[in-house]
This record gives sequence, structure tokens and C-alpha cells, in this order.
Amino acid sequence: MNQETIVLSALKTRTSKGITQADMLSHGVFRLAARINDLRSKGHEIYCQPEIGVNQYGNQVRYGRYFLQGEN
Repeated sequence: MNQETIVLSALKTRTSKGITQADMLSHGVFRLAARINDLRSKGHEIYCQPEIGVNQYGNQVRYGRYFLQGEN
């Protein structure tokens, strides 16, 4: 199973939550944005919802949560 397949499967199964880079690290996907770009170039409609969170040091951080279009 390649990384594109892993990401696409996660997008389909986590329709209401979406996926983030942190979610995909445990699956061995370290460059989620690159895999999303690959999937988009193959015709998959994926959108990114920007979010703001707090890291382990208490600093505000921005990240993206990805969803399949029309799936949530």
C-alpha cells in the first residue's frame, strides 16, 4: 500500500473529522501536503480547512485539516 492509498483511505474513513499531518505520522506519511497535491492532480477534490491550535510549549500554531469534497 503506497502513501497516496493510505491518505485516500484515511480521507474516506474519517469523513467528519478530516485528517491532519499529526494524524498521518503514525501511518508513516511525513509529507501529507505533497500526497494531497498528488491526489488533487489525479482528480480528487480535497479541500483544506485552516485551524489554529496550541503546541506542547503553549505557542499558537496554524495547521490544515483536509477533507474530501462533499464527504463531510
